[in-house]
Amino acid sequence: LREMHPDVVHLHNPALSVQMALHVLFPRLPVVMTTHTLVTGRAQAHPFGPQAKRWWRGLLEMRLRRWIFVSQGQMEYAGNPPNGVVICNPMSFVPFEPGPVRLPELVGVPDGTPLIGSVGRMDWQKNPQSYSRVMCAVLRERADMHAVVIGSGPKRDTEESKAIVAANGVADRFHFLGYRPDAATLVGDLNCFVMTSVWEGLPTSLLEAVRAHVPIAFMEGKGGLVDLARLNEKEGPLAVVAPQGDETGLAQGILRLLAQPEEAKARAERAYTVARQRYALEPAAQALENLYRTVMAED
Repeated sequence: LREMHPDVVHLHNPALSVQMALHVLFPRLPVVMTTHTLVTGRAQAHPFGPQAKRWWRGLLEMRLRRWIFVSQGQMEYAGNPPNGVVICNPMSFVPFEPGPVRLPELVGVPDGTPLIGSVGRMDWQKNPQSYSRVMCAVLRERADMHAVVIGSGPKRDTEESKAIVAANGVADRFHFLGYRPDAATLVGDLNCFVMTSVWEGLPTSLLEAVRAHVPIAFMEGKGGLVDLARLNEKEGPLAVVAPQGDETGLAQGILRLLAQPEEAKARAERAYTVARQRYALEPAAQALENLYRTVMAED
């Protein structure tokens, strides 16, 4: 930083020690910060104790010229701080080229076999147990369908999900693929992308499915899921949406959608058009440039 002499420093969920160093060593340097997560309420140990951590974080957040949130729901969850702004995580909408391996080949089914699935960590935030129950409910109704989950996570969550699948008698049509570096290209082979997360800063994997023109289904949750639920109400229907925890409602919505291929395609196209207007690279880049210029002009 001393060599570069930046006009603004932009942090992304930095460690508290990094924020403290900036505060002490560069007290006049304008700082903006993007946060990508929600405060979950889980206890977090700190060498100086929780009160010291809260005091320091409060002091450092007061120094932030702007606190950037990646979704409106995320900023609302944080209490709409006066220095808060929303600049969504952008993404390119240039379509992916098909990879060397397609999903039907990977799971060992013929082309044209209906596939539903998700991509994400197998941990408590993503609620993989709920996801597994929803998928099992769909598979019991549709004997021609297979379910997929791409992603890894803690052993306990993975084992609980596999136990749910085994208990429902559909293990032969439920495929746990683990981590895959080509996940973004495999998503395009799904007939429906499903998300049961409790919260998301911004549900990027869901938007990647939208980019691939795949119909989506999700449970309402906190953070960026609030934004997508509102978009569905305002611009939709764009997706199958169910209240958090309503596994039966989500499963039935998926079944109804997949029984109407033309409607599923129409929703996917509407979702793509809306997402491209809201989450493309160009408007986010322009918003960031304008923000930096505003912060610099305040000195």
